Amino acid sequence: MITQYSTLSGVETAEIVEKKSRFIADAAPVQTEKEALDFIASIKARYPDARHHVYAYTVREEDTQYIRYSDDGEPQGTGGLPVLDVLQKRALENVVVVVTRYFGGILLGAPGLTRAYSGSCAEVIGKAGIVQICACREVTVTVSYSDTGRVQNLLNSLCTRLRMKMENSTFTHEVSFTLHVHIDDVAQLTHSVIDGTDARALIHREEGIFYRPL
Repeated sequence: MITQYSTLSGVETAEIVEKKSRFIADAAPVQTEKEALDFIASIKARYPDARHHVYAYTVREEDTQYIRYSDDGEPQGTGGLPVLDVLQKRALENVVVVVTRYFGGILLGAPGLTRAYSGSCAEVIGKAGIVQICACREVTVTVSYSDTGRVQNLLNSLCTRLRMKMENSTFTHEVSFTLHVHIDDVAQLTHSVIDGTDARALIHREEGIFYRPL
């Protein structure tokens, strides 16, 4: 199971013009191949009069990776492959990019097309920004009021050293801190809290794994 990967921080659009041809790049983070295909379909519907809708995506679902691209009528290897090459050189996963071309009347040739498609992909990635997504587990640390200050300071310190984030605190007859923790750091968190409270803290680890930025 992959525990960390890079993807786009959000949906974005960018445009470049090459010898009067418009290259409109739309990009989005996705979780499944179906989401990628739905995004491609939505872009085609947005620009129905465009000559080409070149795309590439790379999606990992559990242990299966889907890597697809299309030149959509452009000369072979001048559209989808350059877009995919940009994604792979930046080690991006769970991302789809569609580059829509409005022909400007001037032929670009294979080098020009490759440069335009890769350049528009790089442009939209730069605008969207890249974020690290981590496989996380939710961990709840419950303590008595007498240990609250000590544990809160300890958790704040661990948040700066480990891949974890404090989500919320609940105050009832005792105090519970809920954290999202990279799965590789759960053991270190547990060990540190046990040592820091002389094993007085109650630690509950949810079974499910989810992905989120940390």
